[in-house]
Amino acid sequence: MRFIDKIPVIFRRVVTIGILSLIVVFIGLGVLARCNKVEDPPAVIEAPWAIQTNTRIFYAKEFKTQNKVPMIRNYWTFDGKRYTYKEEVIEFDKATWGEVVIVKRMEK
Repeated sequence: MRFIDKIPVIFRRVVTIGILSLIVVFIGLGVLARCNKVEDPPAVIEAPWAIQTNTRIFYAKEFKTQNKVPMIRNYWTFDGKRYTYKEEVIEFDKATWGEVVIVKRMEK
């Protein structure tokens, strides 16, 4: 008589179902972690300027000031899961955006 025959059938089935359930759960967690991964910001070469407001961070290709008002063009902004690129101009006037911090990004 083999060793496996001595173990009750119900116990073998419970253990088998438990192992299969764990495998399915770990595969599901792996897929979930991969889908919820937040992407990295654009490279320093693509966007050398970082603009931080009270609510957002922008990564811009072009930056200039006009009448002491900072302006950016061709920028990336984070929309919750990924960075989106926009080819428009934003003026950061103090009344709308509040305090604005502009930093030249450096390579690590």
